[in-house]
Amino acid sequence: MIKIIIAGENNNDNDLLANLLSKNEQLLYISGTFRDLDSLSAWLKKNTPPDLIFADFKKYHPGLTQILSEQDLFSPIVFMGDDFLREAATGVFQKGFFWISRSFEEEEIVAALKWYLRLRDKFLAQFISRFEARQDNSAGNRRLVVRKGQEYIPLVLDNISYFYTESHLTFLIDIHGNKYFVDKPLIQLQEMLDRKIFFRATKSHLVNLNGISKFKNLGKGKIEIIMLPEPGISLSVSPHNAPVFKKWIQG
Repeated sequence: MIKIIIAGENNNDNDLLANLLSKNEQLLYISGTFRDLDSLSAWLKKNTPPDLIFADFKKYHPGLTQILSEQDLFSPIVFMGDDFLREAATGVFQKGFFWISRSFEEEEIVAALKWYLRLRDKFLAQFISRFEARQDNSAGNRRLVVRKGQEYIPLVLDNISYFYTESHLTFLIDIHGNKYFVDKPLIQLQEMLDRKIFFRATKSHLVNLNGISKFKNLGKGKIEIIMLPEPGISLSVSPHNAPVFKKWIQG
């Protein structure tokens, strides 16, 4: 979900822009529209910053620069206006801005959203890389960046129940039953996570010690593991892997 606010001097133009955005195939949510900078500033002080701002002013407002700097706001901005406004804004907004005309063409709106998505994906890739690099490998990674819908979440490893693969994709189930997408194969997760805590129970499942509810012998050398949350899924550990599991579970 992309959270957007619209700041413009004309209410009709703001409504037209909101209508064009609502027709886009991307998942968008208009958090608010603002005709003046005072109402925009008041909203920003009380709410979580948006993902993207559309600013539609007929002349450049230095006050917009002040508002964004006061809020330490890093949201990318799509400006709508004439070329002289582009020159005024260049160099002022260092966090990234995109320029479209005031013709309200759907193609330009689509281009602006694609620009934002490219910017977001680049930022998120850098964030994930730096976040994981900061983890204390000697103690095992304490968090893992996962995805739920459009949102990326640094998930505490203690809350993970297990990872599994399906149709060549990797998913995670936490101890509360929430499902997340993980942009890493099981073999990479197995190598990067603490092997005292995580165990490759089956070809398709990597389990967390904290996510095991109970286990029992099935006979013929097999072991059945029941995972959290209750009622949990049942995993069958092969006779070949069962002795390794017993040694691992005992520490």
